[in-house]
Amino acid sequence: MSKNDRKYLLILVATLVVAVAAQWISPEALDWTWSLERDDDRPYGSEVTYEVLPALFPDAEIMTQDLPPYLVLGDTTFRNVNYVFLTTTFEPDAAETRRLLDFVGRGNTVFVGAAGFKGTFADTLKLKTNLSDELQALAGVFSEDSLGVNFVNPALQADSAWTFREGVAGLVYTSFDTTRTSVLGYVAAVEEPNFLRVEWGQGAIYMNLMPLAFTNYHLLQADGASYAARALSYLPVQTTWWDAHYKPLNVQASTPLRYILLHPNLKWAYYLLLGGTVLFVVFRAKRRQRIIPVITPPRNDTLEFVETIGRLYFQHGNHTDLAQKKITFFLDYVRTTLNLSTHTRDDTLLERIAERSGVPYEDVQALFRLINRLQAQERVTDIELNQLSDQIEAFYKMSKR
Repeated sequence: MSKNDRKYLLILVATLVVAVAAQWISPEALDWTWSLERDDDRPYGSEVTYEVLPALFPDAEIMTQDLPPYLVLGDTTFRNVNYVFLTTTFEPDAAETRRLLDFVGRGNTVFVGAAGFKGTFADTLKLKTNLSDELQALAGVFSEDSLGVNFVNPALQADSAWTFREGVAGLVYTSFDTTRTSVLGYVAAVEEPNFLRVEWGQGAIYMNLMPLAFTNYHLLQADGASYAARALSYLPVQTTWWDAHYKPLNVQASTPLRYILLHPNLKWAYYLLLGGTVLFVVFRAKRRQRIIPVITPPRNDTLEFVETIGRLYFQHGNHTDLAQKKITFFLDYVRTTLNLSTHTRDDTLLERIAERSGVPYEDVQALFRLINRLQAQERVTDIELNQLSDQIEAFYKMSKR
């Protein structure tokens, strides 16, 4: 191993040791990623929520649906089912929206906890969400955990509103269809709705703008658990489906690289691999190659010879000899390429030449008529020579061989 190789190896090893040491001694930071997954114990996972569903819906079947709602709801026989969605933005496409609303119209119930509604679903229910004008005007007045929310129903109301961080409880509905919608909850500071019930056919859709209120972080606190339980108490006690498809990390984690970056140990290994590769490329993978010489292609001496002979014949005006040579070369082409004997030049030969070459019979006949005439003459003019050359070249171009 050369001296330079040892130097680069030492740099790589030192980098690896420092990275491992830093990872070893540094305290593990909480991961505040929004996952809302039923088997995720991070603060913003929903493991606790899923575990308390049997207590909220006693004797009811609890099921997880991993497939998109469009596939789940292909069966139109489902009745008396709750379908629970927790996600960041709820945006089913037009086909999925139709199946979801048909599902509700048959007497089922849908609960959606999302920080926003978009697309066909939002347009159909005439939903618009945002920070209210009044709440934006009050920005900075509240501490980060001072936004209170409450229910409209006196039986569910708290004497003092449940408080959440602004990032959890800041959104409100700025528009909805009042003919079929009732307000269930609101942000206390501005008294604007954040929890709605929409009547649709024989069923109902419940939409809450605080999905993080149904995560581990808040359910492990007494106030948070109380709010989530009361919000879910609107759902009837019946078979309940938990959606595992509309999750923030569901699409992202489907790629191998995303999976690696979600796990700290794999992420560090990936970064070290990239760093080592960069070092190798910078110091050891420089391209070394001799200059490729420019090679002059060989001269086509045959072409020059033909051109010289052609000029010689033309300058001496020996058109008769040149015409005879062109005829000789042409007849040789017929014999060697078309495999036909030219000893007897009758109509049968001309028909077979036309058949094998693909040249029209009339053109073949005209060419051989000219050949026979020139071979019978003692002298060929330059006009006749040009005519012969043109007809022979035309034959070559049209021939399929």
